[in-house]
Amino acid sequence: MMLDFIKNIPQDLHPILIHFPIAFLGFSFILSFLSMRVSRWNEASWLLLWVGGLSCIPASVSGVISHFPYEETELHEVIGTHQNFGILGTLFVFVLVGIRYWTRRRNRDFGLRKSYLVPAGAGLIWIMLLGGTGGQLTYQYGINVRGVNPLFHESLDSKVINESSQEIGLNTDH
Repeated sequence: MMLDFIKNIPQDLHPILIHFPIAFLGFSFILSFLSMRVSRWNEASWLLLWVGGLSCIPASVSGVISHFPYEETELHEVIGTHQNFGILGTLFVFVLVGIRYWTRRRNRDFGLRKSYLVPAGAGLIWIMLLGGTGGQLTYQYGINVRGVNPLFHESLDSKVINESSQEIGLNTDH
């Protein structure tokens, strides 16, 4: 049934929440580049950075919670890389929000300086790395995947992943 997903929301909270900081911060950093030409976009960049920073909190907390069932598995190290990227990135965003807030209060917004493009570029790279490691957890290791894509026949690779997941005690019921 289509609404069966509701019972899995606590387990699926991280993949649901993570899209907010990706969108808010991604657009904030892109608008930072564009605001060097059109300064009025700086306000939108600031607002998106602030809201994106706030949205990192539930996304990070839900990510840590999602990690708990895999603590004693072989996948712990792979998940740990993604988790560390997420926590460090969240701290980076908090520092960036703090710096911009402090400089804006003094009417010297760091977001209007060309030097701000360095952390904004680093932020875009961070989003891509974090998204890449998250995608790898889902699509390569099958973490939190309960269904089978009907467009693909079960390949040898997915069969090996499913068998190894069952050996280490992961729930791979489809």
